[in-house]
Amino acid sequence: MRRVISPTRVISIAVLLCFVSIFCATQACAAQGDVIWQKTYGETADQLSNSACQTTDGGYILAGSTDAFGNNSQIMSLKTDADGTFQWQNVYNGTGSDSDKSVQQTTDGGYILVGSTTTPCNSSQVYLVKTGPDGTPQWQKNYGERGDEFGESVQQTTDGGYIISGDIQSGNTTKAILVKTDMNGTQQWLNTYETAGNSTTAKSVRQTSDGGYIFVGRDLNPNATNTQVPGGVSGVYIVKTDSNGNTQWTQDYDLFAQFDSGSSVVQTDDGGYMVVGTADDVDKIHILAIKVDANGNLLNSGRYWQIDSPAGTFIGKSITPTSDGGFILACSAWVYSDFVGTFPYIVKIDSKCTKLWDQVINTNTGTGTNTPVNDIQTTTDGNYILPGATNMNITDNTTTQTNNTEAYLLKISSGATPQNAHLEVVPNTSSVPVGGGQSYDLILSTAPTGLAGYDLTISTNSSVANITSVSWPSWAQQLHNNTTLTPDAMRINGVDLNNQIKDGATNVTLATITVQGNTQGNTTIGLSNVSMDDDHGDQITPMIVNGSLNVNQLKPFPGETMPPTDPDHDGLYDDINGNGRFDFSDIVVFFQNLDWVRDNQPISAFDFNGNGRLDFDDVVTLYDMLLKTV
Repeated sequence: MRRVISPTRVISIAVLLCFVSIFCATQACAAQGDVIWQKTYGETADQLSNSACQTTDGGYILAGSTDAFGNNSQIMSLKTDADGTFQWQNVYNGTGSDSDKSVQQTTDGGYILVGSTTTPCNSSQVYLVKTGPDGTPQWQKNYGERGDEFGESVQQTTDGGYIISGDIQSGNTTKAILVKTDMNGTQQWLNTYETAGNSTTAKSVRQTSDGGYIFVGRDLNPNATNTQVPGGVSGVYIVKTDSNGNTQWTQDYDLFAQFDSGSSVVQTDDGGYMVVGTADDVDKIHILAIKVDANGNLLNSGRYWQIDSPAGTFIGKSITPTSDGGFILACSAWVYSDFVGTFPYIVKIDSKCTKLWDQVINTNTGTGTNTPVNDIQTTTDGNYILPGATNMNITDNTTTQTNNTEAYLLKISSGATPQNAHLEVVPNTSSVPVGGGQSYDLILSTAPTGLAGYDLTISTNSSVANITSVSWPSWAQQLHNNTTLTPDAMRINGVDLNNQIKDGATNVTLATITVQGNTQGNTTIGLSNVSMDDDHGDQITPMIVNGSLNVNQLKPFPGETMPPTDPDHDGLYDDINGNGRFDFSDIVVFFQNLDWVRDNQPISAFDFNGNGRLDFDDVVTLYDMLLKTV
């Protein structure tokens, strides 16, 4: 049950963000791209890691290949703790020389690895290995008998099975393939995908939100329709399929160089896809990124390299989303300005492929060394992990050059400041006409150790808008009445006497206020003097995110002389033509000017269906409102 009171003073709203500098528990946060730690594995034989992911225990699983256990290369998995310290390693024997390209932890705590293995007939087949949590193999499967098949990427699907991407080579023809298996590795279907160029690959596959699949690779494209490079030889090949692997659409983009190719793809929050790859002009090899919509239509693209080394080689390997809606691209870079050798290189882009920053990672391994990376993943602490290989041995932060290639794992900082709980006015921004009202919730984002109570002050510019009511959720009891301190400030509080806000609670509503616009202008709902305690009596110091309100004077609709009015004072301006009454002519004027309203009036005044936007259903709702008055 909510209790409502009507204070007498005015409050208003304009945007103010107050950021508190937060330090890590033991040290100041590292800058973006700073090395947190780097580790090597395998001192006596060649081995490398092509893929890695964080595990549920906070550690990491690496997958790649090793020749430490025989004459032939074998697939290996290697487990570390959260600090990259070695825990165990396993190898898996196929039918010949084996290599791994991708690993993922499965829902049962084990792992799935995919690569390829050579057969006794000296051909190659896709090789899939399922292990238990300790890396012990549970089953191993081979797929393909049509030529040389190679596995590139694997993901567990929502039905518990697996989807694999790769390619099949036969004579002068290469075709992209997808293989779908059940949870026991039994093949359900294998589909090939080809174009007029007779050479397609599938380097990365992901299950999509509709249950289908998206994969990306390379296509020889002499007849490509999406080329912007005269004489282009290959393009980024993107294929969307249904859940059975049937093609829904295919796109081929040759945007930057003679040889464009895709290496990794992720689905974006808007239903589209972001792809990373390489643009190769032989003398200039750079990273590329392509953003397409849900139907594969090009939205944005970009080409990236270290600004001081345009002639360097930058091979795009992997992409991972970031918490701010952007993406991190991983690359192996051979650069000539600051270093000579192969080094990790990362690029941060936004959702429109605009480069925000980039960095060649200084691994302190010295000139003439080779440390390529093959993958990038975001860790639970917001930083990044990159697996690869190096010809340096790293022990206790010292590096020495070796004659072998060692598996390599690098953790770098995202540069992001760890965020404390924040107290926010929601919605953060809003517009109302003069006389119109808007409700705002005061929300605490998280209460890891519960919430005992709070006391705070809301300060405003009372000449623009005023608070007309304050209400509380049922958990919040008041120790004293809400107090008007000045014409522009009010003090409110709440106490959790019944211990309803438990440890780990999120998005806790502290109170709801309603604000009414008085005169045209901008104003801020500012939160200050915030005092909060958790259930242990410790103080909570949230980051404050204030709100803003723009109060507008409504304009007359086109062809009308008077602005709209709100005859029943419910905050909705149903007298569209301003003649002082609500009738059918208001429906007609509103319908004819929907687009004009979006550009010239506050939406909240005409959001008759209450969905937060202006659409045709608002016209229907306004008509229904009129029928109820007849």
